[in-house]
Amino acid sequence: MKKYICILATLIGCTFTVCSCKKNSGSSRQYYVKFNENGSTIEIDNAAEMFTSGFGSGYSYAINGYNTEMNPTPPMLNIVINNQSSLSPGITYTEAGYSGHASTMGYIKSQLDAYSTPATPPGTAPYLRITFTNITGDYVSGNFEGILYSQTVSPTPALLNITNGTFVAKRK
Repeated sequence: MKKYICILATLIGCTFTVCSCKKNSGSSRQYYVKFNENGSTIEIDNAAEMFTSGFGSGYSYAINGYNTEMNPTPPMLNIVINNQSSLSPGITYTEAGYSGHASTMGYIKSQLDAYSTPATPPGTAPYLRITFTNITGDYVSGNFEGILYSQTVSPTPALLNITNGTFVAKRK
């Protein structure tokens, strides 16, 4: 009888352990860039990286998202921030003329369909906003939004509204 109770307790324990384990679907990536392009969801989930380099007396940061790591193919997103000091979480970075930093965003939707942020005239609202929520030695994360203008000819739309952008990028 004692033997059967031990077996039953072991089976109950194993059942509880197996049922409480979280299934890993494998569909989500650790590093990614996601955003809405004129309302359509775009996910770039194969590679998202951030590179840092010296830039005059400050720094240049580039966040790149692309779907094929060895041979990047569209869609591809690139955000560049030139800043006098290192990045800080909670600060919103915009394009040239705001708070001592300059930022740009480029997006290649397809082989012949490219977009980028325009230069913002002083006194107008920024076309690009990037906010870092977490900065570590291994990765950066945050959110972004912007208005991008076509760099190619018709039939592409003149501009894209990029909203609800999020990223987690590996630091290189």
